[in-house]
Amino acid sequence: MKVFKYAIYLVLLACAACNLNQQGSAAVTPTAPPLLPTEAPNANPTPDPNLITYNNAAYGYTFEYPANMSLDGDTNSKSLWIDRRINVNVLDKNPETPMGDAPVIESAQDTMIGVNNARYLKGYIGAVGGNTPQRYEAYVIQNDGRYYQFTGYELKNNVVQPIDRKMGNVPPETLALLQLIVSSLRFI
Repeated sequence: MKVFKYAIYLVLLACAACNLNQQGSAAVTPTAPPLLPTEAPNANPTPDPNLITYNNAAYGYTFEYPANMSLDGDTNSKSLWIDRRINVNVLDKNPETPMGDAPVIESAQDTMIGVNNARYLKGYIGAVGGNTPQRYEAYVIQNDGRYYQFTGYELKNNVVQPIDRKMGNVPPETLALLQLIVSSLRFI
């Protein structure tokens, strides 16, 4: 919202300067540029080189994530968020055989990440259930009858957009964070 206000301010200032120039007056130049926020509302912080280990004894896995990123969930969670853009879910059913209003899977391929064989999924979620339509990329690792799905989203989970918005891609920073986390996944 602040970026939008600053953009309007700059447009109005430019229009005023053009109008004065057309009337033969000297151009108006601001004495100091307006202060712009250093981070947009959906900006992704730079990952901290210091890592924290998350340990989930209830579902038997551990992974590392940057210390400067928030983790919403606890040590027994079946679902949690890292920095509001990476979702971790422990599932009893394969997410590639969904039922009902599930995310659309546009592509799926076998891959190896860290020490784990995985399925790499790409797709999007629609507006069903109040979601903001957006793209996602996910790694799904099967272990001991469960599916561990690590999903990076185009937008953070607290960003609301119109349901008719044009979807983009998952940001490279989010994909790098996703790979860092999944590469450190270990089953205990």
